[in-house]
Amino acid sequence: MSLMKALIFDGPGHMRVGERERPVPGPGEVVVRITAAGICGSELTSFTGESTPRAPGLVFGHELAGTVSAAADAADQSLVGMPVAINPLVPCRACRQCLAGRGNVCPNRTLLGMHLDGGFAEEVAVARAQLRPAQRLTDIAGTLVEPMAN
Repeated sequence: MSLMKALIFDGPGHMRVGERERPVPGPGEVVVRITAAGICGSELTSFTGESTPRAPGLVFGHELAGTVSAAADAADQSLVGMPVAINPLVPCRACRQCLAGRGNVCPNRTLLGMHLDGGFAEEVAVARAQLRPAQRLTDIAGTLVEPMAN
């Protein structure tokens, strides 16, 4: 078991640097080594307890950029070393909206850093479909892809 550092939310007003198990990519997934992560206003209000709370134990972070460090599938090995921005929205891929190619309005979607551990960690595993090539962007600019898309 290999461990990494992560910023862990313990409840309103309390975060700590702790350890998490380093992610291993599953089928169709890659691991991204995080090089930059933005702080969203929704994370600030969750931290202060002013908005819908996130669960204690969660790793925040959904405005992310990094470099692909591992891939589960042989066909995705060419992605290793690629700078990427990450779409933090995780559609179910099974509902009517997803099957029609509209995962962005999936009623069952989850979000990195809100429902699933996010990128305030050394690495995160994500589906290959969540990657956006970012060779022409700085790491900081890569974190702005998600908020600019909104």
